[in-house]
Amino acid sequence: MWDAQAPWFQQSSTKESHANNMLEEIHNSKVRTSEDSRAMIIEVTGDIGRNAPSAESLIRQADESKSRIAIVDLSKAETIDTQGLEWLEQVTTTLEPAGVKVRVVTSEGSKVRRILKLMRFDRFMVVLATVFDALTFGKRHK
Repeated sequence: MWDAQAPWFQQSSTKESHANNMLEEIHNSKVRTSEDSRAMIIEVTGDIGRNAPSAESLIRQADESKSRIAIVDLSKAETIDTQGLEWLEQVTTTLEPAGVKVRVVTSEGSKVRRILKLMRFDRFMVVLATVFDALTFGKRHK
């Protein structure tokens, strides 16, 4: 789980609203979206399936927060089914054309990472090990 106190994660405002902080609990899973000044973070725990927010609602959130990066944090997810894979594909194919770069975070060696690799999702989306890696991906180090 990302650490709200970490220096790379700063809330853009002290007030949280439904648009800035959405938590859904359905079946064995939780989906939480929040933004900082650089990215919208979509954290999923449990089983990834039909419970995830729609790609359209994520576009609205990205537009409202002016986020140009969406990090789908699956590091706490236990598994992903075909509905979850379809959702992940829909998020990528909807947000990318809208100018929002999608980066997926999964734990090394996790069941979710193995499924993404088996289904070749790593060929059309960026899959990284940590939220920090996702925030700094593509930045030049001096």
